[in-house]
Amino acid sequence: MDKLSNDSLFLSHETVEKAGLEVSVTTMSPLGGEHADSDAEIVAKTERCVVEAIVSGSAFYGITLTELPKVQIGNRAEFNRVYEHETKEWVVGAHTHNGFIFLDPRLYRNTAMDFGMIAQTDHEFSEGQYLRLVAHEVGHLYFSALMGTNEHGSEMFMRWLNEGCQQVASGQVSDGRVSYEKFNADILDGSSANYFYHKSATVVMRMVEVYGQKDFVEKLRVLLSRTGEAFIKQDNDQIADPHKVFYDSFRELFGFELNKENLENFVKTDRSPTPTAK
Repeated sequence: MDKLSNDSLFLSHETVEKAGLEVSVTTMSPLGGEHADSDAEIVAKTERCVVEAIVSGSAFYGITLTELPKVQIGNRAEFNRVYEHETKEWVVGAHTHNGFIFLDPRLYRNTAMDFGMIAQTDHEFSEGQYLRLVAHEVGHLYFSALMGTNEHGSEMFMRWLNEGCQQVASGQVSDGRVSYEKFNADILDGSSANYFYHKSATVVMRMVEVYGQKDFVEKLRVLLSRTGEAFIKQDNDQIADPHKVFYDSFRELFGFELNKENLENFVKTDRSPTPTAK
């Protein structure tokens, strides 16, 4: 799938059927034989998760996608081939430029023995966690749609926002699982990868709490649209500074300069930060 069109941004469809989206899930290495029924069950399960992910993603972001890349279910070797390097055992799902890949649910620590296979992750499989995993990865498509391109969004200066949004939108992190008091803003510069996803989600949770989900998403739309436009200009050899656009727009929209001190103060308090002068 190439760059997403800005036409993806403001559709009124509420269901996969109305949007005309085709959910395509394939198993890269089906077990076959006595496990043929299991192959079909895994595909059907993943299709259901994708459909539910689109429903929850549309509800959070207030938009619906116009296209959906293929979804593949694979083993660790296939993950490594997609990434072109060895992946960590905890990597069980990914959104790539060509679609999605999820680790076969039969290769988790608590399921592999049932199929005479060796576990390829320490994660334990559960229906709920798998649904949230799929919703997280599908959520990256919404982020890309708001940017108008799927070529960017993982740069360190904005990766925290991308991953934090998906953690919250997918339900992987909720109110009872965040600690505002212990928050550290090292996610802004990547100086520490410890608990990156959880810390990123903590920021987004606080932003949704302070601004309200509707207002937060409206601000997010503007922020990502401007930043995505700058990236596209830069990709087309035009003069543009996505980093500056992101930080300037963040200050304008959310009312404070985005730096470690301000972000920590914002997260640790229960009130909106004092607006900064431009």
